[in-house]
Amino acid sequence: MDFLVFQAPMLTVQATLDGLLLGILFALIAYGMALQWG
Repeated sequence: MDFLVFQAPMLTVQATLDGLLLGILFALIAYGMALQWG
């Protein structure tokens, strides 16, 4: 049970970080396209 208690927060943090990185990457790509095509 203790293992689950420690495992769940780590998975949540991992998922949050992955989502954040994807969001930043997507924003940068969209920003680059906007600059390129005006």
